[in-house]
Amino acid sequence: MAARLTERPASRRARTAGSSQDCGGVAAGKQADERHAAWGLDRVKRGLVGPAGAVALLLWLTAAAAWAMSYLRPLDWHLLGIAHSGDLTRVDLDRRAGVAMTPVRGSKVPRHGYWDALWVRSRSGTLSLVAQAADYGGNLRAVHASPPSLIVDLSDPARTRVVAFGRAPTSRPWARGLGFTWDADAQEALDPGDGVVEPVTVRARMITLPYWFIALLGLPLPLRWLRADRRSRR
Repeated sequence: MAARLTERPASRRARTAGSSQDCGGVAAGKQADERHAAWGLDRVKRGLVGPAGAVALLLWLTAAAAWAMSYLRPLDWHLLGIAHSGDLTRVDLDRRAGVAMTPVRGSKVPRHGYWDALWVRSRSGTLSLVAQAADYGGNLRAVHASPPSLIVDLSDPARTRVVAFGRAPTSRPWARGLGFTWDADAQEALDPGDGVVEPVTVRARMITLPYWFIALLGLPLPLRWLRADRRSRR
Protein backbone atom coordinates (compact mmCIF):
# COMPACT_ATOMS: atom_id res chain seq x y z
CA MET A 1 0.00 0.00 0.00
CA ALA A 2 2.84 2.36 0.88
CA ALA A 3 4.54 1.51 -2.38
CA ARG A 4 1.41 2.45 -4.30
CA LEU A 5 1.14 5.76 -2.44
CA THR A 6 4.75 6.65 -3.26
CA GLU A 7 4.23 5.74 -6.88
CA ARG A 8 1.24 8.07 -7.35
CA PRO A 9 3.10 11.34 -6.57
CA ALA A 10 5.94 10.19 -8.80
CA SER A 11 3.58 9.51 -11.69
CA ARG A 12 1.92 12.88 -11.13
CA ARG A 13 5.30 14.63 -11.26
CA ALA A 14 6.13 12.77 -14.46
CA ARG A 15 2.83 13.82 -16.08
CA THR A 16 3.38 17.43 -14.94
CA ALA A 17 6.88 17.46 -16.38
CA GLY A 18 5.61 16.00 -19.66
CA SER A 19 2.85 18.58 -19.96
CA SER A 20 5.32 21.43 -19.26
CA GLN A 21 7.64 20.07 -21.95
CA ASP A 22 4.71 19.94 -24.38
CA CYS A 23 3.79 23.56 -23.58
CA GLY A 24 7.41 24.59 -24.01
CA GLY A 25 7.53 22.84 -27.37
CA VAL A 26 4.35 24.57 -28.54
CA ALA A 27 5.69 27.98 -27.46
CA ALA A 28 8.99 27.32 -29.19
CA GLY A 29 7.13 26.29 -32.33
CA LYS A 30 5.07 29.49 -32.29
CA GLN A 31 8.21 31.59 -31.87
CA ALA A 32 9.83 29.76 -34.78
CA ASP A 33 6.76 30.37 -36.95
CA GLU A 34 6.75 34.07 -36.01
CA ARG A 35 10.46 34.37 -36.84
CA HIS A 36 9.90 32.60 -40.16
CA ALA A 37 6.97 34.89 -41.02
CA ALA A 38 8.98 37.99 -40.11
CA TRP A 39 11.91 36.72 -42.19
CA GLY A 40 9.61 36.11 -45.15
CA LEU A 41 8.03 39.57 -44.81
CA ASP A 42 11.48 41.12 -44.63
CA ARG A 43 12.47 39.34 -47.82
CA VAL A 44 9.34 40.59 -49.56
CA LYS A 45 10.07 44.17 -48.44
CA ARG A 46 13.64 43.90 -49.68
CA GLY A 47 12.42 42.48 -52.96
CA LEU A 48 10.07 45.42 -53.43
CA VAL A 49 12.51 48.08 -52.28
CA GLY A 50 15.28 46.70 -54.48
CA PRO A 51 13.79 47.30 -57.97
CA ALA A 52 12.01 50.48 -56.91
CA GLY A 53 15.20 51.84 -55.36
CA ALA A 54 17.22 50.95 -58.45
CA VAL A 55 14.74 52.77 -60.70
CA ALA A 56 14.70 55.76 -58.34
CA LEU A 57 18.49 55.85 -58.31
CA LEU A 58 18.52 55.78 -62.12
CA LEU A 59 16.02 58.64 -62.26
CA TRP A 60 18.04 60.61 -59.73
CA LEU A 61 21.22 60.16 -61.79
CA THR A 62 19.28 61.24 -64.90
CA ALA A 63 18.11 64.39 -63.11
CA ALA A 64 21.66 65.10 -61.99
CA ALA A 65 22.95 64.65 -65.56
CA ALA A 66 20.19 66.90 -66.94
CA TRP A 67 21.13 69.47 -64.30
CA ALA A 68 24.70 69.56 -65.60
CA MET A 69 23.62 69.55 -69.25
CA SER A 70 21.32 72.53 -68.64
CA TYR A 71 24.50 74.57 -68.19
CA LEU A 72 26.76 72.81 -70.70
CA ARG A 73 24.22 72.39 -73.53
CA PRO A 74 21.02 74.29 -72.68
CA LEU A 75 17.84 73.20 -74.47
CA ASP A 76 15.50 75.94 -75.60
CA TRP A 77 11.78 75.35 -76.03
CA HIS A 78 11.12 71.96 -77.58
CA LEU A 79 7.77 70.52 -78.64
CA LEU A 80 7.04 67.25 -76.83
CA GLY A 81 3.64 66.55 -78.34
CA ILE A 82 0.68 68.06 -80.13
CA ALA A 83 -2.96 67.03 -80.60
CA HIS A 84 -5.70 68.76 -82.57
CA SER A 85 -9.06 68.19 -84.19
CA GLY A 86 -9.35 67.13 -87.81
CA ASP A 87 -10.31 70.55 -89.16
CA LEU A 88 -6.77 71.90 -88.67
CA THR A 89 -3.67 71.24 -90.74
CA ARG A 90 -0.05 72.12 -90.06
CA VAL A 91 1.43 74.96 -92.07
CA ASP A 92 4.71 75.35 -90.27
CA LEU A 93 6.14 73.05 -87.63
CA ASP A 94 9.39 73.85 -85.89
CA ARG A 95 9.82 71.88 -82.69
CA ARG A 96 12.35 74.41 -81.44
CA ALA A 97 10.51 77.63 -82.32
CA GLY A 98 6.78 77.30 -82.85
CA VAL A 99 3.81 75.83 -84.69
CA ALA A 100 1.39 77.44 -87.15
CA MET A 101 -1.85 75.76 -88.21
CA THR A 102 -4.80 76.74 -90.38
CA PRO A 103 -8.22 75.18 -91.12
CA VAL A 104 -8.36 72.52 -93.81
CA ARG A 105 -9.82 73.91 -97.03
CA GLY A 106 -13.05 72.25 -98.03
CA SER A 107 -13.16 70.20 -94.84
CA LYS A 108 -16.61 69.02 -93.79
CA VAL A 109 -15.53 68.41 -90.22
CA PRO A 110 -17.73 70.39 -87.79
CA ARG A 111 -15.97 73.51 -86.63
CA HIS A 112 -16.00 72.62 -82.99
CA GLY A 113 -12.44 71.63 -82.32
CA TYR A 114 -9.48 71.71 -79.99
CA TRP A 115 -5.75 72.25 -80.07
CA ASP A 116 -3.29 71.05 -77.38
CA ALA A 117 0.49 71.13 -77.10
CA LEU A 118 3.19 70.48 -74.50
CA TRP A 119 6.59 72.19 -74.53
CA VAL A 120 9.75 71.72 -72.45
CA ARG A 121 12.85 73.82 -71.83
CA SER A 122 16.01 73.01 -69.87
CA ARG A 123 18.55 75.72 -69.14
CA SER A 124 20.48 77.39 -66.32
CA GLY A 125 19.68 74.63 -63.83
CA THR A 126 15.90 74.72 -64.32
CA LEU A 127 13.28 72.60 -66.10
CA SER A 128 10.26 74.39 -67.59
CA LEU A 129 7.02 72.93 -68.94
CA VAL A 130 4.29 74.78 -70.83
CA ALA A 131 0.88 73.26 -71.57
CA GLN A 132 -1.24 75.05 -74.18
CA ALA A 133 -4.88 74.41 -75.07
CA ALA A 134 -7.53 75.99 -77.26
CA ASP A 135 -11.21 75.06 -77.55
CA TYR A 136 -13.31 76.76 -80.18
CA GLY A 137 -16.52 76.71 -82.15
CA GLY A 138 -17.00 78.09 -85.62
CA ASN A 139 -14.18 78.88 -88.05
CA LEU A 140 -10.67 80.01 -87.21
CA ARG A 141 -8.16 81.72 -89.43
CA ALA A 142 -5.06 80.32 -87.76
CA VAL A 143 -3.41 79.02 -84.60
CA HIS A 144 0.09 80.22 -83.71
CA ALA A 145 2.06 78.72 -80.84
CA SER A 146 5.40 80.15 -79.79
CA PRO A 147 6.00 79.18 -76.17
CA PRO A 148 4.93 80.35 -73.82
CA SER A 149 2.45 82.34 -75.94
CA LEU A 150 -0.55 80.86 -77.76
CA ILE A 151 -2.42 82.98 -80.33
CA VAL A 152 -5.70 82.11 -82.04
CA ASP A 153 -6.85 84.28 -84.95
CA LEU A 154 -10.62 84.47 -85.24
CA SER A 155 -12.49 84.61 -88.54
CA ASP A 156 -14.50 87.74 -87.76
CA PRO A 157 -14.10 90.81 -89.97
CA ALA A 158 -12.27 92.64 -87.20
CA ARG A 159 -9.57 89.92 -87.33
CA THR A 160 -9.68 89.50 -83.56
CA ARG A 161 -6.89 87.65 -81.78
CA VAL A 162 -7.15 85.67 -78.56
CA VAL A 163 -3.78 85.52 -76.82
CA ALA A 164 -2.64 83.52 -73.79
CA PHE A 165 0.62 84.67 -72.21
CA GLY A 166 0.85 87.83 -74.23
CA ARG A 167 3.50 88.81 -71.70
CA ALA A 168 6.22 86.72 -70.12
CA PRO A 169 5.04 84.72 -67.07
CA THR A 170 6.19 86.14 -63.77
CA SER A 171 6.49 84.84 -60.23
CA ARG A 172 7.32 86.22 -56.81
CA PRO A 173 10.91 87.45 -56.44
CA TRP A 174 11.82 84.95 -53.72
CA ALA A 175 10.48 82.04 -55.80
CA ARG A 176 12.16 83.28 -58.96
CA GLY A 177 15.43 83.60 -57.07
CA LEU A 178 15.22 79.92 -56.08
CA GLY A 179 14.33 78.87 -59.63
CA PHE A 180 10.57 78.33 -59.19
CA THR A 181 7.94 79.71 -61.55
CA TRP A 182 4.22 79.01 -61.79
CA ASP A 183 1.80 81.01 -63.89
CA ALA A 184 -1.40 80.47 -65.83
CA ASP A 185 -3.38 82.54 -68.29
CA ALA A 186 -6.79 82.04 -69.88
CA GLN A 187 -8.58 84.24 -72.39
CA GLU A 188 -12.02 83.89 -73.93
CA ALA A 189 -13.73 85.59 -76.86
CA LEU A 190 -16.80 85.19 -79.07
CA ASP A 191 -16.39 84.47 -82.78
CA PRO A 192 -19.28 85.71 -84.96
CA GLY A 193 -17.55 84.80 -88.20
CA ASP A 194 -20.32 82.57 -89.62
CA GLY A 195 -23.17 84.66 -88.29
CA VAL A 196 -23.43 82.36 -85.27
CA VAL A 197 -21.62 83.50 -82.16
CA GLU A 198 -19.31 80.74 -80.93
CA PRO A 199 -17.02 80.83 -77.88
CA VAL A 200 -13.26 80.51 -78.21
CA THR A 201 -11.13 79.74 -75.14
CA VAL A 202 -7.34 79.84 -75.04
CA ARG A 203 -5.37 78.59 -72.01
CA ALA A 204 -1.71 78.23 -71.13
CA ARG A 205 0.04 77.01 -67.98
CA MET A 206 3.74 77.19 -67.21
CA ILE A 207 5.76 75.67 -64.39
CA THR A 208 9.49 75.89 -63.76
CA LEU A 209 11.34 73.74 -61.23
CA PRO A 210 15.03 73.87 -60.34
CA TYR A 211 16.91 70.64 -60.83
CA TRP A 212 18.23 70.76 -57.26
CA PHE A 213 14.61 70.48 -56.05
CA ILE A 214 13.91 67.53 -58.41
CA ALA A 215 17.07 65.77 -57.24
CA LEU A 216 16.17 66.42 -53.60
CA LEU A 217 12.71 64.88 -54.06
CA GLY A 218 14.16 61.73 -55.60
CA LEU A 219 16.98 61.26 -53.09
CA PRO A 220 15.32 59.43 -50.11
CA LEU A 221 14.38 56.21 -51.96
CA PRO A 222 17.85 55.59 -53.48
CA LEU A 223 19.40 56.14 -50.04
CA ARG A 224 16.98 53.65 -48.51
CA TRP A 225 17.76 51.15 -51.26
CA LEU A 226 21.51 51.51 -50.71
CA ARG A 227 21.02 51.04 -46.98
CA ALA A 228 18.90 47.91 -47.47
CA ASP A 229 21.39 46.52 -49.97
CA ARG A 230 24.25 47.08 -47.51
CA ARG A 231 22.34 45.28 -44.74
CA SER A 232 21.60 42.30 -47.00
CA ARG A 233 25.32 41.86 -47.72
CA ARG A 234 26.24 41.60 -44.05
